[in-house]
Amino acid sequence: MEQKTNDVPNENNQDSLSNKERFKQAREQALKERAIKMAEKKEKQQRIKAEYLQLKKDYAVLKKQHKERILAKKQELKSQQLPRTQRFTMYREFIGKENNHYQELQQELLNKTSNDLRSSRFYLFKRWFFGIGKELKRVTWTPRKRVGKDFVIVLIIVLILVGFFAVLDVLLSALHIIGK
Repeated sequence: MEQKTNDVPNENNQDSLSNKERFKQAREQALKERAIKMAEKKEKQQRIKAEYLQLKKDYAVLKKQHKERILAKKQELKSQQLPRTQRFTMYREFIGKENNHYQELQQELLNKTSNDLRSSRFYLFKRWFFGIGKELKRVTWTPRKRVGKDFVIVLIIVLILVGFFAVLDVLLSALHIIGK
Protein backbone atom coordinates (compact mmCIF):
# COMPACT_ATOMS: atom_id res chain seq x y z
CA MET A 1 0.00 0.00 0.00
CA GLU A 2 2.83 2.30 0.66
CA GLN A 3 4.04 1.87 -2.89
CA LYS A 4 0.68 2.87 -4.31
CA THR A 5 0.57 5.95 -2.15
CA ASN A 6 4.09 6.80 -3.25
CA ASP A 7 3.17 6.22 -6.89
CA VAL A 8 0.12 8.45 -6.74
CA PRO A 9 2.01 11.54 -5.53
CA ASN A 10 4.65 10.89 -8.20
CA GLU A 11 1.97 10.77 -10.88
CA ASN A 12 0.45 13.95 -9.48
CA ASN A 13 3.88 15.56 -9.54
CA GLN A 14 4.31 14.52 -13.15
CA ASP A 15 0.83 15.76 -13.98
CA SER A 16 1.49 19.03 -12.19
CA LEU A 17 4.78 19.40 -14.02
CA SER A 18 3.13 18.65 -17.30
CA ASN A 19 0.37 21.14 -16.41
CA LYS A 20 3.03 23.73 -15.61
CA GLU A 21 4.77 22.96 -18.88
CA ARG A 22 1.48 23.14 -20.78
CA PHE A 23 0.68 26.44 -19.11
CA LYS A 24 4.15 27.73 -19.96
CA GLN A 25 3.78 26.62 -23.59
CA ALA A 26 0.30 28.17 -23.83
CA ARG A 27 1.64 31.42 -22.40
CA GLU A 28 4.55 31.46 -24.81
CA GLN A 29 2.16 30.75 -27.68
CA ALA A 30 -0.13 33.57 -26.55
CA LEU A 31 2.83 35.96 -26.32
CA LYS A 32 3.96 34.97 -29.82
CA GLU A 33 0.47 35.51 -31.21
CA ARG A 34 0.26 38.87 -29.46
CA ALA A 35 3.63 39.91 -30.85
CA ILE A 36 2.51 38.88 -34.35
CA LYS A 37 -0.74 40.85 -34.00
CA MET A 38 1.17 43.90 -32.72
CA ALA A 39 3.61 43.67 -35.62
CA GLU A 40 0.72 43.39 -38.10
CA LYS A 41 -1.02 46.36 -36.49
CA LYS A 42 2.16 48.45 -36.60
CA GLU A 43 2.74 47.48 -40.22
CA LYS A 44 -0.84 48.44 -41.07
CA GLN A 45 -0.42 51.80 -39.33
CA GLN A 46 2.82 52.47 -41.23
CA ARG A 47 1.13 51.53 -44.50
CA ILE A 48 -1.81 53.84 -43.74
CA LYS A 49 0.57 56.67 -42.84
CA ALA A 50 2.56 56.19 -46.04
CA GLU A 51 -0.66 56.08 -48.06
CA TYR A 52 -1.90 59.24 -46.35
CA LEU A 53 1.35 61.08 -47.06
CA GLN A 54 1.19 59.98 -50.71
CA LEU A 55 -2.43 61.14 -50.91
CA LYS A 56 -1.41 64.48 -49.42
CA LYS A 57 1.36 64.85 -52.03
CA ASP A 58 -1.03 63.92 -54.82
CA TYR A 59 -3.54 66.51 -53.58
CA ALA A 60 -0.80 69.15 -53.49
CA VAL A 61 0.24 68.32 -57.07
CA LEU A 62 -3.37 68.34 -58.20
CA LYS A 63 -4.00 71.71 -56.56
CA LYS A 64 -0.86 73.19 -58.09
CA GLN A 65 -1.87 71.99 -61.56
CA HIS A 66 -5.35 73.42 -61.03
CA LYS A 67 -3.97 76.84 -60.09
CA GLU A 68 -1.53 76.79 -63.03
CA ARG A 69 -4.33 76.03 -65.51
CA ILE A 70 -6.44 78.87 -64.12
CA LEU A 71 -3.50 81.30 -64.23
CA ALA A 72 -2.65 80.27 -67.80
CA LYS A 73 -6.25 80.82 -68.90
CA LYS A 74 -6.29 84.21 -67.19
CA GLN A 75 -3.10 85.24 -69.01
CA GLU A 76 -4.48 83.94 -72.30
CA LEU A 77 -7.67 85.94 -71.89
CA LYS A 78 -5.71 89.08 -70.96
CA SER A 79 -3.66 88.80 -74.14
CA GLN A 80 -6.80 88.64 -76.29
CA GLN A 81 -8.27 91.92 -77.48
CA LEU A 82 -11.81 91.35 -76.22
CA PRO A 83 -14.12 93.58 -74.21
CA ARG A 84 -13.62 93.26 -70.47
CA THR A 85 -17.12 91.91 -69.80
CA GLN A 86 -16.70 89.20 -72.41
CA ARG A 87 -13.30 88.20 -70.98
CA PHE A 88 -14.84 88.10 -67.49
CA THR A 89 -17.71 85.90 -68.68
CA MET A 90 -15.32 83.53 -70.46
CA TYR A 91 -13.07 83.40 -67.40
CA ARG A 92 -16.01 82.61 -65.09
CA GLU A 93 -17.21 79.81 -67.39
CA PHE A 94 -13.70 78.37 -67.48
CA ILE A 95 -13.42 78.57 -63.68
CA GLY A 96 -16.73 76.73 -63.26
CA LYS A 97 -15.67 73.92 -65.60
CA GLU A 98 -12.19 73.74 -64.09
CA ASN A 99 -13.54 73.54 -60.55
CA ASN A 100 -15.87 70.69 -61.53
CA HIS A 101 -12.95 68.89 -63.17
CA TYR A 102 -10.79 69.51 -60.09
CA GLN A 103 -13.46 68.06 -57.78
CA GLU A 104 -13.79 64.98 -60.00
CA LEU A 105 -10.03 64.43 -59.86
CA GLN A 106 -10.06 64.81 -56.08
CA GLN A 107 -12.84 62.23 -55.83
CA GLU A 108 -10.86 59.84 -58.06
CA LEU A 109 -7.85 60.23 -55.77
CA LEU A 110 -9.99 59.51 -52.74
CA ASN A 111 -11.54 56.47 -54.42
CA LYS A 112 -8.07 55.09 -55.15
CA THR A 113 -7.21 55.07 -51.46
CA SER A 114 -7.78 51.95 -49.44
CA ASN A 115 -10.65 51.47 -47.02
CA ASP A 116 -8.08 51.23 -44.24
CA LEU A 117 -7.00 54.81 -44.81
CA ARG A 118 -10.52 56.16 -45.18
CA SER A 119 -11.62 54.45 -41.97
CA SER A 120 -8.53 55.29 -39.90
CA ARG A 121 -9.19 57.58 -36.96
CA PHE A 122 -6.36 59.95 -37.86
CA TYR A 123 -7.64 60.52 -41.38
CA LEU A 124 -11.24 61.00 -40.23
CA PHE A 125 -10.11 63.44 -37.53
CA LYS A 126 -7.97 65.33 -40.03
CA ARG A 127 -10.81 65.61 -42.54
CA TRP A 128 -13.25 66.69 -39.82
CA PHE A 129 -11.12 69.68 -38.86
CA PHE A 130 -9.98 70.50 -42.38
CA GLY A 131 -10.07 74.23 -42.94
CA ILE A 132 -10.92 75.22 -39.35
CA GLY A 133 -7.92 77.57 -39.21
CA LYS A 134 -9.03 79.45 -42.31
CA GLU A 135 -12.59 79.55 -41.03
CA LEU A 136 -11.49 81.08 -37.73
CA LYS A 137 -9.59 83.78 -39.62
CA ARG A 138 -12.73 84.64 -41.56
CA VAL A 139 -14.82 85.14 -38.43
CA THR A 140 -15.21 88.76 -37.37
CA TRP A 141 -14.86 89.12 -33.65
CA THR A 142 -16.58 91.87 -31.69
CA PRO A 143 -14.21 94.50 -30.21
CA ARG A 144 -13.74 94.58 -26.44
CA LYS A 145 -15.37 97.98 -26.02
CA ARG A 146 -18.49 96.77 -27.79
CA VAL A 147 -18.65 93.65 -25.62
CA GLY A 148 -18.29 95.81 -22.49
CA LYS A 149 -21.04 98.20 -23.59
CA ASP A 150 -23.37 95.32 -24.44
CA PHE A 151 -22.70 93.72 -21.04
CA VAL A 152 -23.53 96.96 -19.23
CA ILE A 153 -26.76 97.33 -21.24
CA VAL A 154 -27.84 93.78 -20.39
CA LEU A 155 -26.99 94.33 -16.73
CA ILE A 156 -29.09 97.53 -16.62
CA ILE A 157 -32.05 95.75 -18.26
CA VAL A 158 -31.84 92.93 -15.72
CA LEU A 159 -31.73 95.42 -12.82
CA ILE A 160 -34.75 97.30 -14.21
CA LEU A 161 -36.70 94.04 -14.49
CA VAL A 162 -35.73 93.03 -10.95
CA GLY A 163 -36.89 96.44 -9.69
CA PHE A 164 -40.15 96.18 -11.64
CA PHE A 165 -40.96 92.75 -10.22
CA ALA A 166 -39.99 93.86 -6.68
CA VAL A 167 -42.33 96.89 -6.90
CA LEU A 168 -45.09 94.71 -8.37
CA ASP A 169 -44.65 92.21 -5.53
CA VAL A 170 -44.84 94.97 -2.88
CA LEU A 171 -47.97 96.49 -4.47
CA LEU A 172 -49.77 93.19 -4.84
CA SER A 173 -48.94 92.13 -1.29
CA ALA A 174 -50.06 95.57 0.05
CA LEU A 175 -53.41 95.14 -1.70
CA HIS A 176 -53.63 91.64 -0.21
CA ILE A 177 -53.86 90.03 -3.64
CA ILE A 178 -50.82 87.95 -2.84
CA GLY A 179 -50.62 86.74 0.73
CA LYS A 180 -47.32 86.38 2.52
